[in-house]
Amino acid sequence: PPSRSGYHYADGGNVTAEVNHYLNQFNGYVGQCVLALDWESYGNHAWGNGDWVRQWVNQVYSRTKVWPIVYVCGRNTTM
Repeated sequence: PPSRSGYHYADGGNVTAEVNHYLNQFNGYVGQCVLALDWESYGNHAWGNGDWVRQWVNQVYSRTKVWPIVYVCGRNTTM
């Protein structure tokens, strides 16, 4: 099992552009690390938009065949 992770701090911009950037950085580690989206309110222009998260997760899975996790601070889970 993977013992490290590679996460993307969501900016909330264009989903495909953010997935492309993320996978350009971590594609060589797919299968060796946990893929993750860090979904926080600070600096995130799409905060509150669950569809943005769904699109990001689905695009990463579509390209890697690995489901990424979504990290969010507990105080923000009422979204």
